[in-house]
Amino acid sequence: MTTTYIAILASKGLEHPPTETDIRALGAVWSRGRRVWMAPDETADAIRVLLTGRAACSDCGAPSHGYERCPDCRRGVITGARGR
Repeated sequence: MTTTYIAILASKGLEHPPTETDIRALGAVWSRGRRVWMAPDETADAIRVLLTGRAACSDCGAPSHGYERCPDCRRGVITGARGR
C-alpha cells in the first residue's frame, strides 16, 4: 500500500508553536527542497492544526481541518450558528 503525502506550510508567529518532535510523531517529514512539512494523508488534518493553529472555522465554528474556513463556508454554503 502506498502512502500519500500532503504538503503543509507552517504559519509563522504562532503563540505556542509545536516542536519538531510533535510533528514528526504524527508521521510528517520535512522537505528541505520544498521548505514544507510533508504529512501522511491519515494524519494531515491533525498536523495542519498543529502547524497553523486553526482547529475550527472562523465563520461558523465547524471543524475546518486546519484551514481558516470550513469547506462549506469557502464554497458559500449557509451553515453554522452564525448563518454563514
